[in-house]
Amino acid sequence: MTKFLRTVIFFFISFSLYAQHTECDGKRYIERVFSGTVKTADVKYGEATSIAGNFKELRMDIYEPENDSIDDRPVIVLAHGGSFIQGERSQLEELCIDFARRGYVTATITYRLFDKSLFTLDSLGIQEEGIMAIMDMKAAVRYFREDAATNNLYKIDPNLIFAGGASAGAIMAANAGLMDSTDTIPQFLSDLINKHGGWDGNSSSNLEYSSHISGILNYSGAVFRKSVIDADDAPIYSAHDDNDPIVPYGTKAQEVQNSGIKVFLEGSGSIKTKSDEVGLKNQLFTIPNSTGHVSFFEENILLYGDTVVAQSSKFLHDLFCTSPTGIRSKDETSVQPTFSIYPNPAQTNVNFVLPSHNEDYNIAIYNVLGERVFYKSNVKSQIKINTVNLSTGIYFARIGSINSGVKPVTKKLIIRK
Repeated sequence: MTKFLRTVIFFFISFSLYAQHTECDGKRYIERVFSGTVKTADVKYGEATSIAGNFKELRMDIYEPENDSIDDRPVIVLAHGGSFIQGERSQLEELCIDFARRGYVTATITYRLFDKSLFTLDSLGIQEEGIMAIMDMKAAVRYFREDAATNNLYKIDPNLIFAGGASAGAIMAANAGLMDSTDTIPQFLSDLINKHGGWDGNSSSNLEYSSHISGILNYSGAVFRKSVIDADDAPIYSAHDDNDPIVPYGTKAQEVQNSGIKVFLEGSGSIKTKSDEVGLKNQLFTIPNSTGHVSFFEENILLYGDTVVAQSSKFLHDLFCTSPTGIRSKDETSVQPTFSIYPNPAQTNVNFVLPSHNEDYNIAIYNVLGERVFYKSNVKSQIKINTVNLSTGIYFARIGSINSGVKPVTKKLIIRK
């Protein structure tokens, strides 16, 4: 495929996935337009077994803008730091409140930490803990999609669920949004993923809902391998100290908490280099000449804290506020249909679950060359599609409607034989 054709295809995909959202008035999702927030504490989103074999309930605190009338709000799921050994979700409460005041629904999650004796800790053990935490984050994402499809307590847009975190939490978010089954990864990482339930994990049973992440906030995080970064992955905003002694800014085997144990990681500088190379939307804010770790939220917060949060908000805003001016007028009424695909990856069949509105939908599937390989019109609510004749690879499923007020949506579909 030519570079030009790839560019055209990825532009089409990106525009469809992040079609114009409601209430993009140039202030909401950028500025603190709400004076207060509402907190729902200790919400259970899953359960799992720890690395030591202990049963753990997974919980989170959820924050919403106070007196908000919008019913299709983007969500940011955040995870705290602590080297996968320590930390609490309350560490990110202030950050959740800040984003909620800008119009987002936010959540700070508890996830599984290393609960064996630290004398048993080794490089493989801490990476296994990281994989388990990634699966917990994916369960939190699914929780919001399930809620949107059932109780709708939090009035979120299931097409706009973002993930982020600080330090270890950022490692979780970056890998959850960038690493998938189409990537080539070391065998030991593949073995750990399979050990803990496969690519969606086993931290919750609602696997009929997608774990897809639409964007990443990477605060001093890293990926296990930058080779997993592709043009169609989740766009990523990063902030990082350039001489970070805890999580490397570049590529390095870094020591964990003065333990003598080193783990190979590729930090925000390397993530940006690779993202630029493949054409993935990204942004990096570097704290220069700094030996701090997440210093923009700690010792350097007065210098850089507001800048990082403001840039983060604007980065996410620009993903879904996509009119030519970047601003949606309040009299526009176009909406996006929400739909889910499962299983994904698929082998012989794939199910499409469509909105329960009184609409006739059209479903089309395209390959990476932009060729349509499937089309079905006048679909009401749910349909099972036979994929036996589709080759292994990446496809894009597009749902539209004859109603001019409904904007089409595109999602990635993976076929794996």
